[in-house]
Amino acid sequence: MLRLLDVRRALESRGYPEAVSARLELEVQDDCIPENSGRFVLDVSGGKAEVRTGGSGRLRLHVRGLAALYTGFLSHVDLGLLRLAEGEPRDLALAGALFSGPPPAMPEIF
Repeated sequence: MLRLLDVRRALESRGYPEAVSARLELEVQDDCIPENSGRFVLDVSGGKAEVRTGGSGRLRLHVRGLAALYTGFLSHVDLGLLRLAEGEPRDLALAGALFSGPPPAMPEIF
């Protein structure tokens, strides 16, 4: 239950594995917030990210799929199987490495 309101800021604010340095070129579709739609280049190094517009959009996904990947709710494999992301297996695997981490959880004790 997460809605990315600002894709660029969300990607820059998230933590990433410190041992992974990579560039992922995304093409995001968002039917509600036009500013979220487009191509983004995610450069990760030292656990931090920089995001700029542009790139080839090698990994294509809807903002809903990006939110599921961002939180760890779905893996890159799940996104591919559910057709929530399209791209070369190498790009999907790279997304899996960048967005790795424990799945989200919330105790049901209120």
